Amino acid sequence: MNKGCIVTLAILSLIVPLVLAVRFDTIKDVANTINQASEDYIIVVGSSNPTKDVVAAANFGKFIRDGFTNYKLDTEIDLLNFPEEYLIVIGGPCANTLWKEYSTFTCENWQYKETKGILELTEKNGKTILLIAGTTGDDTETITNRLVQTYDTDPLFTDSRVIIPYSEEEKSSVEQGTYLCGNGNCDMGEGPDSCPADCHED
Repeated sequence: MNKGCIVTLAILSLIVPLVLAVRFDTIKDVANTINQASEDYIIVVGSSNPTKDVVAAANFGKFIRDGFTNYKLDTEIDLLNFPEEYLIVIGGPCANTLWKEYSTFTCENWQYKETKGILELTEKNGKTILLIAGTTGDDTETITNRLVQTYDTDPLFTDSRVIIPYSEEEKSSVEQGTYLCGNGNCDMGEGPDSCPADCHED
């Protein structure tokens, strides 16, 4: 092997880990990347899912690209051996067993009432995971639709964990950059960085 090849390989060995280490800070960032129509995505719906979760998954699939077909049930995923870089988990912890792998929320400690839900962005084992769930199937569908329609303009999505929908007071706080921090709930506009007291990571 000549010196030119050795130098090239050495440079690549430094660059590739940097590329693989790219992290997303906000839901907006990852939604923008997903919307670039790469092949490297998988959408997972809970095997005990409500019908609306399936609708939400289909709507997100269309957001990725027309004709998207890479859907799986949570029981069909080998968490240690799936090739896709991006995992989109549709449906909450009561419907989708993958939540316990990537979030502190469980079916038992889910604290949100009907009409609310959560989007949470995390990373594990080199994979980027976007969790989308409403308290009901209708809520999950509504939240998913809002994300795909307004991710690039709604200030709500400039954090790694958000609660929606939200009150006019909460909306105003986000637009002004002053969150309702310290009430014991990880509310809309708050995240581990902006409000660690409410959104601490266990």
